[in-house]
Amino acid sequence: MSKSMAVSLPLSLMLFDVCLRRQQVTEQGVAGAIKVLFIEKLPFILIMLIAMAVTLATQSASEYAPVGFVGRLTFFVAGIEHYAISFVLPIGLSPFYPAAIAGINGLGVLTLLLFGSLLAWSLFRLANSRIAQAVSLVLLFFLLSLAPVSGLVPIGEHAFADRYSYIPLVGFYGMAGYLWACWQQGVPRNPLPVLALLVCCSLLSLQSARYKQVWRNDLDFWSTIVEEFPTQAAMPIDNLANAHAVAGDYERAISSYRRSIAVQPSQALPYINLAGIYDFTDKSEQALAVLNEGLG
Repeated sequence: MSKSMAVSLPLSLMLFDVCLRRQQVTEQGVAGAIKVLFIEKLPFILIMLIAMAVTLATQSASEYAPVGFVGRLTFFVAGIEHYAISFVLPIGLSPFYPAAIAGINGLGVLTLLLFGSLLAWSLFRLANSRIAQAVSLVLLFFLLSLAPVSGLVPIGEHAFADRYSYIPLVGFYGMAGYLWACWQQGVPRNPLPVLALLVCCSLLSLQSARYKQVWRNDLDFWSTIVEEFPTQAAMPIDNLANAHAVAGDYERAISSYRRSIAVQPSQALPYINLAGIYDFTDKSEQALAVLNEGLG
């Protein structure tokens, strides 16, 4: 999150100035607006440019990067759909979402149309409505915060990660709390909404307790992911093999490394790790054969 926020922070600060200090900025004229929007934020802009340069240099050649405009757009739309829906209905979450599951479907298109329509309305009403200003701020901050990890720039073998939404969704939680408070003031006291909220919190607590068991150790963590996505990504299988190797279960480690190679034959690391296991167990000929296999 630190690298992505380094990229989006100066843009977010400019957004806050435009939405929350719009009158003050415009009253200062062009020179004053430039000072407020850009000059005051030069240190953050420099950090943003450095972070962008490092990220592009290290990840632009990633073999997991979505190819071309369509691939990047697919990742972006799938990410917006996932984060928006998981905010409203946080079920079916996973510690890892492989890139292979990212795709544009009807639900994703509908989510994007609703999101775009709401954003267009809020921008159109920006000058005349405080509600529109708040909605614009929340939606644009969400997009800016997610942009560095949305697939527009390669982020690895995963399509998205729930941890990326912690900060971008802050505005949505604030808006939900504000709407809840307004609604409670405008209706008679009714225990049903409170009961529904308690049920929702209870379900989330149960889900958290279940995931606590998943995160207990590396073996349980990667076993759960591989069970959920057995062939969609090689990295979880490779990490599961590492966990077996650390536990001293070399037969299962060898089997998992073989599975990882079968899913992604172009990766070098599983070959190296598998050769290392063979060498450690005094099977030098098999280790050499695995290395040759990786080179071939």
